Amino acid sequence: MYNWTLDNRTSNFNLSRKIIHAIDAESNFANDIQNTKFIETWAKYNDIEIYTNLDLVSDIFRNPFIRNNKIIDMFLLHVPLEQLTLHSLFPFVFEILFQPSLEVANALQPILQAIENGYMFTCIHLRMGQNPSNPLDDRFQDRSSAVKDIIDFLNRTNLRKMRNTRVFIASDSEQVVSNIASQFPNQTITIPGPILHIDRPADGTNLVHGFLKICNKVGITLKD
Repeated sequence: MYNWTLDNRTSNFNLSRKIIHAIDAESNFANDIQNTKFIETWAKYNDIEIYTNLDLVSDIFRNPFIRNNKIIDMFLLHVPLEQLTLHSLFPFVFEILFQPSLEVANALQPILQAIENGYMFTCIHLRMGQNPSNPLDDRFQDRSSAVKDIIDFLNRTNLRKMRNTRVFIASDSEQVVSNIASQFPNQTITIPGPILHIDRPADGTNLVHGFLKICNKVGITLKD
C-alpha cells in the first residue's frame, strides 16, 4: 500500500530534508511536539526522517496549537483524550501504515489461525545476553535460572494443562527456545531462522506494544 523506501542515491538533492534523532531523550524534540506548531514548521521540508523510541502520542493530542487539525479532531471525536496513548493507538496506526510482505504474511498465518481458533496466546521474551548477532553483547550472569523460573510460573498457572494455549517464544538464546519448547512440545510457536537483536544506544523501558496487541499474557526480562 505504501512504499517507504528512501534511496539517497537517487533522491533529488535539491529537496529540503529534516532529520531528527531522538532516542531515549531529546528535550528539544519533545518540546516541539508538546508546545509548538510543529506541523506548520515541518511543512516546508520535502522529506522528514525521524528516528525515535519516545512516547509522545499523548503530548501531540494535548498540543493546543494543533487541536484544530482534521486528523486530531477525528480521533478526539471518537476516543476520550485520556485513552489516546501509544498503547491504544499503536495497533491501529501500525495496521494502517504497514502492510506485511507475502513472506511475512505466510509466516504469520499459522499464528493468526491459532488465535482465530480460540487459543489463548502467551508470549515469552527472554534476553540472556551474548546475542550471536552482536559480538560486543554482554552475558547477563543473573539470569541463569530464568528458564526454570518461567517454566515454573507457567506450570503454576496451569498453562501446561490448558490445551487451548499456544506459547510464543522469543529469545537471543537458541538453548532457551529449545528448553521451553521441549516443555510444551505441541503448544509452542516460534520463528525459525537466525537470531537477531536490534540494540539501542542507551537504557530505557521497552513497552513491547507489538506483543501486547495479540497476547493474553506476556513474560519478559529487563534488557540490562
